Amino acid sequence: MPNQVNQDSTDVLVTGLSTSILRHVKYWLSLGFPENELKAIYGEHYDNLNNWRYRVPITVTGEALEAVTRYFDDATIAFKTGLDISYSSIQVFGHLLLTCPTVRDFIVMAIQFQHIATQGCQAVLKEGSDVSSYDLIVPSYSRFNNHQIELTIGAISKLLGEVVDYGPYQLRVHFQHENAELQEKASELSDMPLLFGQSENSILFNTEMLALNINFHDESVFETSKAAIRKRLKALKSESLFPELCESIIQQYLHNGSSNLDFVAELLQLSRRTLQMRLTAQNTNFRKVLDNARKNKLEKILATELSETILAKELGFSSENAFLESFERWKGMPFRQYFNRLNT
Repeated sequence: MPNQVNQDSTDVLVTGLSTSILRHVKYWLSLGFPENELKAIYGEHYDNLNNWRYRVPITVTGEALEAVTRYFDDATIAFKTGLDISYSSIQVFGHLLLTCPTVRDFIVMAIQFQHIATQGCQAVLKEGSDVSSYDLIVPSYSRFNNHQIELTIGAISKLLGEVVDYGPYQLRVHFQHENAELQEKASELSDMPLLFGQSENSILFNTEMLALNINFHDESVFETSKAAIRKRLKALKSESLFPELCESIIQQYLHNGSSNLDFVAELLQLSRRTLQMRLTAQNTNFRKVLDNARKNKLEKILATELSETILAKELGFSSENAFLESFERWKGMPFRQYFNRLNT
């Protein structure tokens, strides 16, 4: 287990999104792992893996990965699982990949999805002058194990390789733990160097890569995914959580001013009128959803002590005054008064 993965005295139920776990399960079954053993491990959760709103304790998937590794006597199976599910990730999240013009946008999306899909670990983008990294950080309360770290990094690194033509640049993978078998067979599994016993669990790349355009190496991979993408979009649009879906999209694009009604409607392949009608059916409207998105994003970045000007831009306001007016409405006091009170 990684050094930072310790369970606090108070047991915290940490969960993962069931549909992500379902892709792992399908891969293991395709290799010949007995389904009855998976059913025994997942118990009552097994029949809910098709429900995208259902969540499964990450300890269960950790146990499943341990069992699969023992069954095949293969310490590389977790990383291979991550490499394999990248294709199904394109199918499920292709509609979001279409909104990522650059590597930076893709990584931001991957980080946001990581926070939603798996509470067992968090992802951050660390930018440097020459080298940047996609880092996995395991909270102290999480029981996320080494196999789960290998699977997650394998999936993201493979997906980056599928959607980015990074030319002369090279991805590198660092793991904190040791896995002699995976290290020995790394060159057979991936063209990325894998290093163990490092200070972070990371995917490292040249900072210049962040500005590269998303460019599918194999267009047929994306073309054959369109039907699945359309099906996924239809399911998302029909859910009662539609306002939350709109809010999550808005939050992702507030900083570049794209989160307007036309942009969100185009992203969801809806007309302006249909989008407004669906929000009305949930007793809200786009203006309220936008306001909630800004307010909730503000809560996430307030601790960074950014200036009014930067906060206004991050939240997609056209002016600093517009931001300050909204801040006072949300917090019940002016911006400066709020921070002066915090510092006294």
